[in-house]
Amino acid sequence: SITMLGPNAFSNFTELTELYLSSNNISFIHDDAFEGVHKLQYLELSFNQLADFPVLRNMPKLTRLFLDNNNIRTIPDDALDLLNLTRVYKLQYLSLSHNQLADLPVLRNMPKLSSLYLDNNNIRTIPDDA
Repeated sequence: SITMLGPNAFSNFTELTELYLSSNNISFIHDDAFEGVHKLQYLELSFNQLADFPVLRNMPKLTRLFLDNNNIRTIPDDALDLLNLTRVYKLQYLSLSHNQLADLPVLRNMPKLSSLYLDNNNIRTIPDDA
């Protein structure tokens, strides 16, 4: 069972489009773990032990992100902005169900987002500018 993802864990897989890492015991993901996987479209990290939202920088093709059934408490305001430095957002599906979120994540600049799952969290209010 995988417990952590170190720096450049997938840098040799530059053609990778789908990555399934669910149902492990991943509790730590290095900020540079996904460096070089610019073609990634589908990332599955559900059913792990993540307490922090992973740094997912420069993933311009990512359309589906699964982070449900973890222990994520907060999402930094810029976390989803890091996905694509050119600001052409493609993310369509975001699952954060069954975490420990108390606040709604900032979801600006996501014109393609069509499915958002936030059920079974601790969110009490949704801000007007969400």
